[in-house]
Amino acid sequence: MGGFILKVVGYIFLRFIVFQSVLGLTSNDSKMVKLSDLQTGEDLFYILWIFLFFPVLEIIVLTIPFSYGLQKITESKSLWVIMLFLLLFGIEFLLAVLLTNYEISALKFYKIGISMMLFVMLFRKSLF
Repeated sequence: MGGFILKVVGYIFLRFIVFQSVLGLTSNDSKMVKLSDLQTGEDLFYILWIFLFFPVLEIIVLTIPFSYGLQKITESKSLWVIMLFLLLFGIEFLLAVLLTNYEISALKFYKIGISMMLFVMLFRKSLF
């Protein structure tokens, strides 16, 4: 299961980077952070909070269930494992809603879409 844990952690970070890139490209409100923008310790804390807290929280909450599910799906292709992954993506969606602003927006659906596409792309050998 250790190999799956590392793969899932990498998947979560890659998903976060892809989502932030899509967000930056599609949103008029976002701007690229430059080192010159980080003038105080408070600025650095804010950036680290935004860019590390949520991926680390998702790693803590989702890594073990995703790894367990991937291990079980490679052992036996059963319907309950597929249901487990649907439940996990639902939990991820709820985390996104509860931890941001309790508002269901298109961005949360983008994140789930990116999550599912990357998951299938990265773990297709285990899934199929």
